[in-house]
Amino acid sequence: MSWVCQRGKEIRAKDNKVTVTDGGYFNVDRKLNAYFKPETGGFETGKHYFEFHFDLQREGAFVGATKKVCFGSGYSLKGLMYGGNLADGSCLLVCSFGERITGKDKVGILLDLTEDELKMYVFHNDHPLGLAFHITKPYPKPLFPVVSIGGPGSVSIIFPKEMPTTLNRTSINYTGIEGNWRIERCEKAGNLLPNFTDKWKHYTLNVSKSGSRENATPNYDSNAEEARYHISFHVGNTIWCTMKKENGKWSMEGPCSTLVCVYEDENNAEMFLGEFLAKFLDFSVNDDTLVLNGNDDSKITLKRFDPEAPGPYTGNPCERRTDNKRFNVCPFIFCFPL
Repeated sequence: MSWVCQRGKEIRAKDNKVTVTDGGYFNVDRKLNAYFKPETGGFETGKHYFEFHFDLQREGAFVGATKKVCFGSGYSLKGLMYGGNLADGSCLLVCSFGERITGKDKVGILLDLTEDELKMYVFHNDHPLGLAFHITKPYPKPLFPVVSIGGPGSVSIIFPKEMPTTLNRTSINYTGIEGNWRIERCEKAGNLLPNFTDKWKHYTLNVSKSGSRENATPNYDSNAEEARYHISFHVGNTIWCTMKKENGKWSMEGPCSTLVCVYEDENNAEMFLGEFLAKFLDFSVNDDTLVLNGNDDSKITLKRFDPEAPGPYTGNPCERRTDNKRFNVCPFIFCFPL
């Protein structure tokens, strides 16, 4: 058993561990890759489970599986990769499949290989995220575990004797203000806004405690910052800020937005939200209903909902595609303060 690392003095391997040092290498936008060769060779059939145990100084790593001929340095690597998003080694395939890998995270990969299909399941800090890749034959093989690291730190690979029994993604039961909400009503002085339409009811809000993670490590202290929350509205653009409480008063700090051109309902909703965040007063939660209050007698009522889980990528990431259906891409967009 051994690691095979790309060339470079900043990456080295010993036994089951890969260590990456900085040395100025990461002053430019690069990453360092390594794949692992088990004693029995690459995986071609059957079920295979392995875990990556990280100790990173900063977030930014991807793990998964690749073929020898698809391995390369930097962004020339091609494989089935997970690092919060799903990627092929250089290009984004599925947005927000999980959370970014950071700190002392653990990521498990289960490969289920039959004659007709490949399935790859992901487990982040023991939380099952479900089926990430589903490829029918011909699929890439033999496959080898692979890691790509974007900063100083280390990663070790282990092969547990027992495989996970729960494969499907598990939903998180939120309480309080945290979670996912859908706009139900926007009003001022008790009256529905004149430009409010049913389309506004498709716009959503995500609230998470500052510093918290959906797939937190076991030793995460969720009470570290009880009075700070990350707020993110999704309309045509994403509008986000920090909600904090100081001296007994709530406020929204530093609202920012992506910069995509929107029209009609989306524009009206975003204009209202931008003004509302500047006048935010407080909130109340009652079971599955969240009410945000402004200091000008404005109010937003929202209902809790469970977002649909992202599905697997079904193409072959190890093949170079030229059609326009290759990526399920999150667009690159600018952002600006509101």
